[in-house]
Amino acid sequence: MPVIDRLFLGAGAMKAGTTWLYAMLDKHPDIYFSDEKEVHYFAQVHGVQDALSIENRIRRFRRFASSLRADSYNSRWVRRRLDWFSRWMNEPIDDAWYASLFKHRKNQKYVADFSNLTALIGDAGWQHVKNVAGEVKVIYIMRDPLKRLWSHVKFHAQYTGRANLLATMTAKEYLAEARAQHLWQNTEYGKIVTTMKRNLSDDQLMLVFFEDIHADPLGWLRRLEQFLGVKPAEYDAKRLSERINTSTDVAMPEFFPRLFSDDFRRIHAELEQQGVKPPSAWTLAS
Repeated sequence: MPVIDRLFLGAGAMKAGTTWLYAMLDKHPDIYFSDEKEVHYFAQVHGVQDALSIENRIRRFRRFASSLRADSYNSRWVRRRLDWFSRWMNEPIDDAWYASLFKHRKNQKYVADFSNLTALIGDAGWQHVKNVAGEVKVIYIMRDPLKRLWSHVKFHAQYTGRANLLATMTAKEYLAEARAQHLWQNTEYGKIVTTMKRNLSDDQLMLVFFEDIHADPLGWLRRLEQFLGVKPAEYDAKRLSERINTSTDVAMPEFFPRLFSDDFRRIHAELEQQGVKPPSAWTLAS
C-alpha cells in the first residue's frame, strides 16, 4: 500500500540543472520538499550508493548544528529542522522512514525529492518507487554529454580538493578520472532512459534537455507545471537566468572530447532508438 499519495522525483542527470530547478520550485505552493534536497532513499535501498550510512547522516547533522547560534532554539524554523533531523537519524531506513521525512507537508499537491542518484536505480528500483507512491511524476534532464561530463569532472575535483591539478592532468589521468563508475554512470543517458521508459508511462516521465530549459526558462517551467497538473507560480525574473552550483572555472583540454567520442555517438544512437532526439547542438566529437 502506498505511503505517499503523490511523489515528484527529480532524477538528474547530475550537473544538468537540477539544483537550479530545485531553487525555482522550492517555494512553489503545490510542491513540498523535505529539509534535504537529496534524500537518496531509493539509491540507498537499491545499492547504487551508501549515501545514508549513519556516519553520513551524523556528518550532515553536525554541519547543521555547527551553524546554530546560542539563541537559535527559539526559532520555529530551527525547531522544525531539529524535529526533521530526529526522524532522519531514525532506523530502520524503510518506506515508513522515507514518508516520515515529509511530515511537515501541509496542503501541497506533491512531495518532492530531487536525488540525482535515483536515475541509476534499475527496474526493481522503479517498481519500488511505484509501490511507495499512489501517483508518481519523474523528470530527467539531459545535457550535452561532453559539457556535462567536463562539468562533473571539474566538480568532483573541486569537491575532493584536487581542482589545482586539473590544468596539468594528462589524457590518461583524465580518462581514468572520468571513467570512475561513480562519475561515468551519470553519462549513460541511453541506458538510463531505456530503463525509465521500460518502467514509467508517458504521463509519469518527462524527459528534458538542459539546452531547452536554458533557451526559455519560464516557458519551460510552465510546461513542467502542466505535466504536474499544478497551478502556475510566480518566479523571480532575476533568478530564472542564474547559474547555480557551478563548477570551478578551468578550460577544457583540447584532447578531452576525443577521449569519449565513440561513447557520445553510441549514447546519441541509443537515445534515438528510444524515440528521443537530442538537440543538434550536442557535441559528438571527432
